[in-house]
Amino acid sequence: MDRRIFQGIFTKSKPPQWPCPRCRKSILQIVDKSFSDDEGADSKEAHSHEAWDPDWITNRFSCLLKCTNAGCGEVVACLGAGSVEEEYGYDFEGNPTCEYIEWFRPVFLHPGLVMMDIPVDTPDGVVDELKASFAQFYSNPRAAANSARMAIEALLTSIGVKRFSTSGGQRKPIALHHRIESLPAKYASVKDVLNAVKWIGNHGSHVGSQVTTDALIDAYDLLEVALEDFYSKKRPRVQKVAKVVNKRKGPRRKK
Repeated sequence: MDRRIFQGIFTKSKPPQWPCPRCRKSILQIVDKSFSDDEGADSKEAHSHEAWDPDWITNRFSCLLKCTNAGCGEVVACLGAGSVEEEYGYDFEGNPTCEYIEWFRPVFLHPGLVMMDIPVDTPDGVVDELKASFAQFYSNPRAAANSARMAIEALLTSIGVKRFSTSGGQRKPIALHHRIESLPAKYASVKDVLNAVKWIGNHGSHVGSQVTTDALIDAYDLLEVALEDFYSKKRPRVQKVAKVVNKRKGPRRKK
């Protein structure tokens, strides 16, 4: 997965190159004349401030995107926020220049982008949690991390790993860590991978924590490996990522 594709920030002259969530073979392209943006009310009021500068501007935007594959033609709705930033450079004579560039950041896409390969035999419960995570990738990364964690819970349930234990006549949920560790020996190779996703998901539950898009993509890369181990013959390795996340008990530091 090319992480740069999903960073999200774009300009009108350089639109995003998101893959179509339906066919995943072609990219989405902004539909002609569908892009609409306007400045927020608070941003407009700020123009009267004596220190106002264009980089105070905040916008709202909406647009439709359509798959460039004529045989697919999927349409995706996109909503987001915009801002203005100064960009410095030099002209042909070496003199410094400054211009204001409008940047746009997606907040919501429907249907959500698909961030990883999902084997066709993956149980519906797992797929549903993954789609919930993808849908919140830009709007609520912490919730997206939790949904990725819930995909593990659904995966373990689908292969018969117990969810509850009974003690003293009371039924209690089994912690995800213990569910992962109770996997049969034939699944030993994916325990580290699943634990790494668990730590990223746990991080999203902590008050005041921040989950980056890089951390989420780590989770998706790891889940992709796990699902391929369970539901296909392929066994790609991202063990290095798993070991780093498990050691930190949280997302990797951004390089």
